[in-house]
Amino acid sequence: MNSAFPVTHSILSVPALLAKIAVDYAIGPPIDGHLLQLGLNDTFRLRTPAIVYIARVYRHGWRTRAEILYELEALRHLQARGMKVAAPILRRDGELIGELDAPEGVRYLVLFDYAEGEEPCYDAETGAAQSGDRRSDVYLYGRSVAQVHRASDDFACDQPRFTLDLDYLLTHSLSKIQPFLSNHAAVWDELVSLTTRLRQKLKNWPIEHLETGFCHGDFKVGMLIFSPQIDR
Repeated sequence: MNSAFPVTHSILSVPALLAKIAVDYAIGPPIDGHLLQLGLNDTFRLRTPAIVYIARVYRHGWRTRAEILYELEALRHLQARGMKVAAPILRRDGELIGELDAPEGVRYLVLFDYAEGEEPCYDAETGAAQSGDRRSDVYLYGRSVAQVHRASDDFACDQPRFTLDLDYLLTHSLSKIQPFLSNHAAVWDELVSLTTRLRQKLKNWPIEHLETGFCHGDFKVGMLIFSPQIDR
């Protein structure tokens, strides 16, 4: 009896994905689409006769449904506070997340608004010259990050999300790294020793006085774009 070879990460058929979205979302039939990026999550750009959208298909096992909902509610909160974010689109059934039965298992699908614009230039002088503004793209980027921080100060969500504590950052990270160092005992021993020293040092910090709350943790190139007509 033949059986399918196990799959870790499949590449979804674009026509099939467009057909699925046409059924699940009241956006009008998508007329074309293409894969933009493969990664921890796969990103697709699709177009209806009137509007462009982004579809994100999460890698199987990467995030739980609750963790994804937490992130989507954070985006909706920022949108409600007037921030220009690529917000999630509600499905016909009123939910934010759909499921795809991929070869490797269930993968979650979310549709987002498309953010029109271009990536900032992180060279201060060049960015200012290109924008025709004395304020550089670096300045505008910093301002935008500050606005996100301010707008998210009162964000709260009932959905459980992983916590960036020592167990996640140290113990969990070590468990993921260990299989790749099976033939490098000295490197592994040094990492374990470093983790032990970090734990000991952090025990002496007054952590209870530090601020806690929603953490984006991934402000980097490609996470923010500028629209010359809006941002400058």
